[in-house]
Amino acid sequence: MMMLLLNHVPHAAIHRLLQSNHEAIEDMQKPAFYFGTSPPYTTTWQGQSSGPGPVRKVEWKPLAQKWLQGRQIILHTDSAKSYKLQVPDVLRDRVVHKKKRVKVGTKFRWIAPKYVEMQRRKVPGSKKVIKCKSGTQFIDRCWKFLKERLNINQHTRVGSQFLKLQLRSAQYEYWRRGQDLWIDTGVLVQWFLASTVQAAG
Repeated sequence: MMMLLLNHVPHAAIHRLLQSNHEAIEDMQKPAFYFGTSPPYTTTWQGQSSGPGPVRKVEWKPLAQKWLQGRQIILHTDSAKSYKLQVPDVLRDRVVHKKKRVKVGTKFRWIAPKYVEMQRRKVPGSKKVIKCKSGTQFIDRCWKFLKERLNINQHTRVGSQFLKLQLRSAQYEYWRRGQDLWIDTGVLVQWFLASTVQAAG
């Protein structure tokens, strides 16, 4: 069952192949522990509003103040107006996802959208200059990866422990994509046990 889950075989197919209960399959997906980190200097935000359409300023402001304010980062976003909010120690990079009609001489011309651009930016609050890609492809790819690995039905609740564990498991797999997950998991378990013994001693 573990090999089928690691290869992203759908739950319904595992149930038919192994004649096993769906609860047993879901129990196999619950990780024993997880950890998290965040990359320095740059981060990307994809607006997830409470309803259809782009994220609104009233939703964005508390999120930006809680998670971004004072972190000295460059924030990559799309062109939603709510992201124009000034947040201390946050520099905003944006990309336009639609074509523009501009006048060149006496004629109008359509300019294709730029989904990604190389930029040189000074990190807020420091003299460090970094070269980075301005765009949201990274977070779009990450969202797609996460959504493919979530087992959501009508009983799933926002903020539930099971949903958090699924997201953390998918996040770990995303960070380690292209690597041997068995070896990486062994290293992680070894680190976890060593830190537990150190804390107890």
